[in-house]
Amino acid sequence: MEISFIIALNYIEIPEHLGRGDKLDDITFISNDASVSKGLIPPEAIDTIGKLEYSSLLNAKAFIYSKEVVPDDISPEDYLIDRLYFVQSFLASIWFEMDNSVDFESGFVFFKKDKQLGVSSNHLSVAHTNSQVEKTVCILNRNTLKDIRVFNRETLIYIKNSHKDRIETQLLKKNSRVEIALYHIQGARSQSDIGVKISNYCSALEALFSTNQAELAHQLSERLAFSISKTPEERLVNYKKSKQAYTIRSKVVHGTHIKESDLPKIKDAALFCDSSLRTVMTKILTDENLHKNFSRDNEALDSYMLKLIFGINEKP
Repeated sequence: MEISFIIALNYIEIPEHLGRGDKLDDITFISNDASVSKGLIPPEAIDTIGKLEYSSLLNAKAFIYSKEVVPDDISPEDYLIDRLYFVQSFLASIWFEMDNSVDFESGFVFFKKDKQLGVSSNHLSVAHTNSQVEKTVCILNRNTLKDIRVFNRETLIYIKNSHKDRIETQLLKKNSRVEIALYHIQGARSQSDIGVKISNYCSALEALFSTNQAELAHQLSERLAFSISKTPEERLVNYKKSKQAYTIRSKVVHGTHIKESDLPKIKDAALFCDSSLRTVMTKILTDENLHKNFSRDNEALDSYMLKLIFGINEKP
């Protein structure tokens, strides 16, 4: 069965002309060339998808597409959902590069089976905002895009499973600290309420750093500070910022009102959480020894963090 997939990306611009597109994997490309998107959409499918959707795809500042031949026993609907999750993983890779609000809406597949044209569309419940709950255009030059593509292909392997592998919750013990943290980060990025966004960020930090419930705010703040800071002065500043974020989180999850006058501080806390998680997650994913430590059980991670805090350099 011949099948092609296309989806427009929102809040992103790539100044350079990409032509056929830059490769995300063997069959998937990102492009900004309207002639490419036009060639992917069969003229007889325009009425089916609607002229507004057709115009949106042609006018997109960037879009992702794939085209291949797949076995006839693969459902176009299942193929489409897997493609949507692939795009979601690529957007996660952009977050590892910078705070952003890039998202997408409906994706489409066009397929020929028994010489008959078929069309299917679907979407994920994705509506990203940046750390300040704003929708802003992310401008990526081609060199930065290349770095993101490499990171997505070689490093960010955790959220590329088939949708058939997804169950009612991702918080099961079989999933690693990193996988659960990424899940909470995705939740934060999809939140339009800045208080709840901070709560999701803090849940991601808990997934990474917590080994017991004793003095949790102190434990997380101390461990984060030692993980992202280079000097004692930086550690103290980051410790205080982390504690402040966790205080906001406690108010949110326990149903306490937030003062409107505190919103500037809350926005600062959200920016700190977003930036800190990007730093520590990148370190974990790109450092083999660090990744091993964060893949160990609570007792082993607790020992590693104590040695880090006391300046004992020990590999796992």
